Amino acid sequence: MTFGTSGNGTASHLATELFNRKAGTKIVAVHYQGGAVQGMTDLLTGRITLMFNVAAPLVEQVRDKKLKAIAVGQPKRTPIMPDVVTMDEAGMPGFDVGIWIGLLAPAGTAPPSSTNCRSRPTRR
Repeated sequence: MTFGTSGNGTASHLATELFNRKAGTKIVAVHYQGGAVQGMTDLLTGRITLMFNVAAPLVEQVRDKKLKAIAVGQPKRTPIMPDVVTMDEAGMPGFDVGIWIGLLAPAGTAPPSSTNCRSRPTRR
């Protein structure tokens, strides 16, 4: 079996390595340098076996039955696909790979002010 990732050390790679560890499997990683797009193409065509990915862009393929959503990697079901079970419900307790995304800058970056940071977009 093979799994696609959006690159070595990315969230999709680490999620599948956690799956390997918890399930005792050795699914082989296929890393896609340009992100998940090529991986999704290969998943849809059967070149790879599975892939952990962000749910939102996949809803249409799941609804159209081009992909099968097996489980979500968070402790709670996702509102955009409420019928998809959690990994805990699927028999893998303690599997939580929720992704934290933040806006970051170098440590010496000046704090926001009215001259360098706008709280809303301006109209032109």
